[in-house]
Amino acid sequence: MLLFVWDANIRKPIPPIDTNMKGLSVQAWNYTSELLAIGTTKGNLLLYNKKSSKKIPILGKHSKAIVALIWSKEDVLACASLDGTFTLSNVDGDTIFQMGLKGEPSKLQWATMRTPTADSPPSPVLSIVLSNKTIFFHSMVNPNSPIELAFQSKYGNIVTYEWFGDGFIMIGFSSGYFIVVSTNMNEIGQEVFQSHNYKDCLNDVRISPALEKAATAGDGCVKVHELNDLKDIYAILTLEEDRGGLVGLEWTDDGGFLTVGTRNGNVYTFLSKLPVIGSSSGTVIAYVTALREITIVDQNKSGFTGMTFMYKKEIEFEPLIVAIGPTYFAAGMNSRMNFYRGGWPKPAVKWNAPKPKLSLKPGENVFQKVSLLSNMQTQEDTKQLPNRII
Repeated sequence: MLLFVWDANIRKPIPPIDTNMKGLSVQAWNYTSELLAIGTTKGNLLLYNKKSSKKIPILGKHSKAIVALIWSKEDVLACASLDGTFTLSNVDGDTIFQMGLKGEPSKLQWATMRTPTADSPPSPVLSIVLSNKTIFFHSMVNPNSPIELAFQSKYGNIVTYEWFGDGFIMIGFSSGYFIVVSTNMNEIGQEVFQSHNYKDCLNDVRISPALEKAATAGDGCVKVHELNDLKDIYAILTLEEDRGGLVGLEWTDDGGFLTVGTRNGNVYTFLSKLPVIGSSSGTVIAYVTALREITIVDQNKSGFTGMTFMYKKEIEFEPLIVAIGPTYFAAGMNSRMNFYRGGWPKPAVKWNAPKPKLSLKPGENVFQKVSLLSNMQTQEDTKQLPNRII
């Protein structure tokens, strides 16, 4: 079978790779190198090094289909199979550990658990869902003393789970419940939180450590919880057209966007936070309040909120730089910088500089770089700034 790889660096696929294996089933990239592990329905394993194009076939790694693969940050490959075992292998494919399991494995994750000794560092642990009912923990420090957690029958099957914080796991169940349990040895398995979040079903759970929020999907909506107080629901996003059809959630690394996938093939992306972009001149500040919106207020004037709304401007692009001076304000992105007249309550006049060579240091005002803005004449149409002002 052929392997198809899309290279994000060049934004296009590389030529198909002949694996010389049949029944490719699962795959996992290594965290520290360009090494790809591929499992097959026959229990064979293939290690492919994208950088060197070297392929290492390992025949008979398992006697039945490999159903899950995951690399640890320490370059250990965990491999689970329908033969009722899991193996741990090094980067050469050599088996360094093997153990039997009491159920069908799925949803492998690497994490860390605290040991009973307070001064001992957290130890790497592999978690495996068995038969969608229990979670099995394999400690790299105590490999022959695994732990298995079972849950109340009313919860139903385990749909998904996420590690977070200091040894906590958030688990979503098919009946609509999601719970949080501790894996610290002095309170292992203790339920810290429980909520029947959905009446019909729960489809996914995802946590954003950067945003300190947890999102759950089910019953045609997404609920966003505050991670430090899960009873506090920050937002509810309703998707009635896809009720019962939500299949997955994913946060961006910085928590700025949350994407939802559905069985109907729809993909929804929600803005969860705005970057902090703004500038000030005296008591007047300009800052981004939407992807393409800048708000200007004067802190020196009192109003209902303590800040009197003065001006709101919708612009044509998502700014990366905002600056304001006594008369004008500016918004820039990449090589584009637009200048707007800031005389209130008159409408703003837009001045367009198509390719400014403008370099700003953090906290530096754009108007320290521009010398002739004060000589601009207000006009109602769009004009191009003279090249000599930069």
